[in-house]
Amino acid sequence: MISTDLSDHPADGEVASWDSTHAVADAWRHSSGRTGDVTALLLRLKRWMPTLGITRVADATGLDRIGIPVAMASRPNSKSLSVSMGKGLTIEDAKLSAIMESVESWHAENILLPLRLATPSQMVSVGKLVDLSSLPLATSAILTDWTRLLWVEGEDLKNQRRSWLPFAFANLDLTIPLPEGSALFPPSSTGLGAGFTRGQAIAHGLAEVIEADALSFWGFRTPSEQDARRIDPDQVADPVCRHLLHRIHEAGLLVGLWDIADKILIPTFLCRIMDAEVWGTSPFSWVDGSASHVNPAVALAGAILEAAQGRVTQIAGARDDNYRSYYGTFPEDILEAQRQRLRTRPGTALRSLAERLGDASPRCLPVDRAQAVAMMVDRLDQAGLSQVLAVDLTQQLIGIPVVKIVVPGAEDGYEAAHYQAGPRLSAAMA
Repeated sequence: MISTDLSDHPADGEVASWDSTHAVADAWRHSSGRTGDVTALLLRLKRWMPTLGITRVADATGLDRIGIPVAMASRPNSKSLSVSMGKGLTIEDAKLSAIMESVESWHAENILLPLRLATPSQMVSVGKLVDLSSLPLATSAILTDWTRLLWVEGEDLKNQRRSWLPFAFANLDLTIPLPEGSALFPPSSTGLGAGFTRGQAIAHGLAEVIEADALSFWGFRTPSEQDARRIDPDQVADPVCRHLLHRIHEAGLLVGLWDIADKILIPTFLCRIMDAEVWGTSPFSWVDGSASHVNPAVALAGAILEAAQGRVTQIAGARDDNYRSYYGTFPEDILEAQRQRLRTRPGTALRSLAERLGDASPRCLPVDRAQAVAMMVDRLDQAGLSQVLAVDLTQQLIGIPVVKIVVPGAEDGYEAAHYQAGPRLSAAMA
């Protein structure tokens, strides 16, 4: 039976809702640029759930003791991941987040755009091609001018010109057999963005690309370099972030915050949550979450929410990509070293980011979505990433804008064993 209950009433065993949560949530939605009444948006999405194959939207908050709302949307016949997770400051926000992630995946699994099957040398006569030398390849893959593959067209956000790129970068239909040439490129949902306007979808996709790039470089920083980027939670002034950090502290958990913005100077943060001590048999050691946004406070709140969602995801164990290795047992000395690291008070304050990020400081934030997109595209260009392609996956039947952002040269291999590092990451690893 299809469950379409999207209401905000507590389920059995659910962690009690927080005081003033809705007031804080309204402030966060305003600062993050989300428009529209959440309840109305949920009702709009509900009518499309059968078409999208969503059979259930569940409140998973009570699986963990933090109480930050987390939801999951199930699509049993998905062609990639059958479970999408969502988080937010209210359960309504979390359900909306989970459904929108499913919306993104469904569109990437069911692309109706015109395609071409050709070699790169043949495509030169058709139109402008993406810089193939800057695209990530799967391990051991070799791409030549005579390799046949499918192509799809995207729009360059800098100059509105059209360029052809490998279809594999937009496609998430992972059923066998894969389209010709797909095995050359690592499958990834990075850059997928959905929204209730095209600007929202593009901004979301861009932020994902920037976040993945920062994480790729972060993994190759030394522990001392990483510790120099620690942020003291007690010095975070934003009320939404403090609200979230308070919930984690009240749950008896340790939390660490890092500024991980690297080559692309857009605020990007990592949050790590860990049990202060072992309670029975812990299914995992620690969980990380990360996020990017032109507004530092929104980016930091997003990272904290992502980490809280990650704990629930691993506790539930329902996602297709939760591999057995994720639940491995770490030696106690490693766990204790990590706890001690999180207990050590860092000295960096959130406000110090303004000096490093320049006009990304709060007083110079973009006032609308178009300016936010323009800022991210400009920061990508300053980092040497001059081409920013958007493949429009929107389907008229559904009417929800969905795009896949592809930035040649951006890295997306922070946790992929099947990924060949690009020129920028290879240079950092040398």
